[in-house]
Amino acid sequence: MAELKLLAEFKQLLEYKTFHGRNPNDLSFEQKKKAANMISLIEEKLNRGHTRDNPVIKGRSVFNGRVQRGLYSKEDTASLTITQDAFFLTSLVDAIEKRKSAITDIKGAYLNAKMKDEVLMKIIGEEVKLFCELDPSLEQFVTKEKNKDVLYVQLDRALYGCVQSALLWYELYSH
Repeated sequence: MAELKLLAEFKQLLEYKTFHGRNPNDLSFEQKKKAANMISLIEEKLNRGHTRDNPVIKGRSVFNGRVQRGLYSKEDTASLTITQDAFFLTSLVDAIEKRKSAITDIKGAYLNAKMKDEVLMKIIGEEVKLFCELDPSLEQFVTKEKNKDVLYVQLDRALYGCVQSALLWYELYSH
């Protein structure tokens, strides 16, 4: 089940054209060193109608943003976010005044925002094989490092984990 959820996540990344392959021979040592690993996560969530015995399993691929710390100023990465207190007060006013409200969930939210800078990501091991099965054109970018398959990609879309993704999404959503 978890593997199927991860495969669905990979398909979504390809559907949104989240990245394109980079030839490892064209990358400098410094570029390869700065490329962050992709991290694949499997989570169990208790959504409405689900119990601890029947959780929702979700797969998510994220960019390991630790390598970006210190590269950008706070102004270049921070997005406006409501405080928890403000959210509860606004919800209370909405309830008292019987206002209509709605909650939305936008599929692949960050993936709708385009990256502005060159951001390189490294996909390692078995995940490379899965991506190449889904998109055979990526095979030409696969290399070996420490006896593992490695695929260097450049992000074209914002991805969870990138320090600038929240701001890019906010800018897209607010305009």
